Amino acid sequence: MARCLGRRERQDSIRRERGTPWDVRCNGIGARIRLLHSTMATPLTDATVDRVAQMFALADRELVSALLLEDCGENLPLLNSADSAAIERIRFAVLKLSGGDLNTLQRAVHLAKTDWRDVLVAAGFASDVEAHFRWWPDALV
Repeated sequence: MARCLGRRERQDSIRRERGTPWDVRCNGIGARIRLLHSTMATPLTDATVDRVAQMFALADRELVSALLLEDCGENLPLLNSADSAAIERIRFAVLKLSGGDLNTLQRAVHLAKTDWRDVLVAAGFASDVEAHFRWWPDALV
């Protein structure tokens, strides 16, 4: 049975379980379940897919795409109401930092999950919101 949570507990619970689409709320009589948000992640843009294809071997591309979709999107902390352009900028930054290496990409995504602004600074995308569009990876595959 679901227990009714206070507002702060509810917010903390949502933050901890960000990937889950359900939110249990107290309505005074019992609990009701409400769809909190869509589980649909911000899709990868054609530009992101092109950079992934340029940087990673064919065998790794599906894993890289899944990592970007699941762990490097609107679920990042401090990313309150980001649009798809802001998410793409962060994804480009982690790709740039990876240098085409899957383990380095995972570390960059982990850093983004801590504070995505550090990733933008490290990639050189922090001071110019258009800088990521000018970046194109060298052929690494």
